[in-house]
Amino acid sequence: MITVFKQPARCVGGIFLSSTRSFIMKIKQIILLSSVLAMVACASNTTSSSTSSTAHQHGYAHSHAHVHAHAADSHAMTFECKNGMTITAQHGDDQVRVSVDTIGDSVTLQRAVSGSGVRYASNNGFYGKPTEFHHNGRDAAFVFTDPQGNQVETACSVKK
Repeated sequence: MITVFKQPARCVGGIFLSSTRSFIMKIKQIILLSSVLAMVACASNTTSSSTSSTAHQHGYAHSHAHVHAHAADSHAMTFECKNGMTITAQHGDDQVRVSVDTIGDSVTLQRAVSGSGVRYASNNGFYGKPTEFHHNGRDAAFVFTDPQGNQVETACSVKK
């Protein structure tokens, strides 16, 4: 009489496996399930934009419009800088008119990408050279190139 001893089941990652073949089958199932879940997650959820209704399934209607009505966009702000300059910034649509008392001139800078706050820049600013004005709340940074080619940087705060 021949006695066959069955190998005991092992536990791998919470899954009991009775053989190497069973282990491979479980791995294939996990990979297949992961692939299906990834495809479902990546499927686009398209909505019809041809309807003018903003009501959702929950019955609440609202607008997706974003309107900018910042206080800084409607009036001039005056900044006092650490180097003694006084800057007046007149905000417009995606631009700012910057006047500097010590330069005795003003330039229009276009809105630029900013990590925080609002940044305006131009390659043809004061003295026909790069100029940048970046403000966030009550603080600002002003950078320009002087007639001798030196880059001037100063920190400013809203005038009290």
